[in-house]
Amino acid sequence: MKVYKYRSIEKDVFNRDFETIKNNSFYSSSYNMLNDPFDIYFDEEISQVISLLKVLFPYQELDNFENQFKEVLNFKEEIGVYCLSKDFLNEQLWAYYASSYSGYCIEYDLEKLIDKGQNYDFQYNFEIDYRSNIPTLGIDDLTNLQDDFIKKCLLLKNLHGNMKRK
Repeated sequence: MKVYKYRSIEKDVFNRDFETIKNNSFYSSSYNMLNDPFDIYFDEEISQVISLLKVLFPYQELDNFENQFKEVLNFKEEIGVYCLSKDFLNEQLWAYYASSYSGYCIEYDLEKLIDKGQNYDFQYNFEIDYRSNIPTLGIDDLTNLQDDFIKKCLLLKNLHGNMKRK
């Protein structure tokens, strides 16, 4: 499957793109460099539940669980994000990410890009889900980590530019 990366014509972006293509690699931004403030953005209720449990059941295991949960939430600080599109004719993406139609678009073969033999850095390939509401992580989300927890933490994007809390 072909996928596309829209790029601006800024010199530093072009030079980075040129180097990554030359070296058969890619550059992934940290989440705090993403331009949408609602990327990797969610509310969570699990910390409140943990705090309540610690009052009711003051066991060391709950402290350990709380620390591990915080590590999971802070994992976003350590990952890189590489966003691609399935559409090379998206006017909005050309306008926003490709210097108002004066930039360029890089075509990738997704199967080759995610092939560990060619790009060992590429870890996961996820589809983004577009929503109008900010997701809330609840205790129930811990029972289905792949479909609920990870999706709510990392894979939801703002649908119309006006995300709201539920």
